[in-house]
Amino acid sequence: MFISDSDRPRWRRLVQRLRTDLEVARRKDPASATARLALLHPGVHAVVLHRAAHRLHRRGLVVTARLLAYLCRVLTGVDIHPGAVVGEGVFIDHGCGVVIGETAVLESEVMLYHNVTIGSVGWWNPKVVGDRRHPVICRGSVLCTGSLILGPVTVGADCVIGANAIVLADVPPNTRIAPGQLWQAERPSRLVAIPGPNASGRTE
Repeated sequence: MFISDSDRPRWRRLVQRLRTDLEVARRKDPASATARLALLHPGVHAVVLHRAAHRLHRRGLVVTARLLAYLCRVLTGVDIHPGAVVGEGVFIDHGCGVVIGETAVLESEVMLYHNVTIGSVGWWNPKVVGDRRHPVICRGSVLCTGSLILGPVTVGADCVIGANAIVLADVPPNTRIAPGQLWQAERPSRLVAIPGPNASGRTE
């Protein structure tokens, strides 16, 4: 099948994105040291399938997009709503149990480990702002195993959210939240990190 001149830029973008995804997998996962190994990584599969589902979703083919998202979930264990926006270089290590909601936004170079939830606080919650129910994760942030980022909050660039931490409020850039901590707004003007029962550090 021949590719028309009008389709070449689109195909080039798709190929370039795939190359970026593979390079990020090789850089961030020692078990994917080669391109062939990276191609077998379920996190890479999940991101590639989501890009296709997201394109269908934007074109109004909602049912087809959801079917593709369901196939992605069956094959990889990663549940990404087709409406979510996933930037270039996003990497999901292992992948099992990752959930990303419809209005979530993941900027470039974000990394997620398994059992991460980027979800909503529920339609009944007053934190829901308009149509936005899910978080924005800014460039270069890392969400460690089991972390929960809930509601229309923003995690700033280059943050690290520790394992099993719960984030319910905006996180400033370059913040480190220790494992097991609850990050929430004590008052509208003050953010606090409350240690969980197994917290092993403090917020820097």
